[in-house]
Amino acid sequence: DSVRELFDLAPPTATRRNSRGAEEVVDTATLAVGDVLVVRPGERIGGDGVVLEGASEVNQATITGEPLPVDKSVGTEVFAGTVNG
Repeated sequence: DSVRELFDLAPPTATRRNSRGAEEVVDTATLAVGDVLVVRPGERIGGDGVVLEGASEVNQATITGEPLPVDKSVGTEVFAGTVNG
């Protein structure tokens, strides 16, 4: 099932910034709306969201089939399972 395959793209863990600003590695299954994730270059994005700070290129080939990385900056959407450049 293609929907199940999309869920399987998300990494098993993600780095979440807690309310004190500290980073903690958590299971992606525990992520909730409003969580702030830190995604370093080369890491898969743990959940769908919006860029809050910084800029990068993201490889979305697994979702869209587009072979070229897509520029991302503050306010743009990112998707679980894609790779931060």
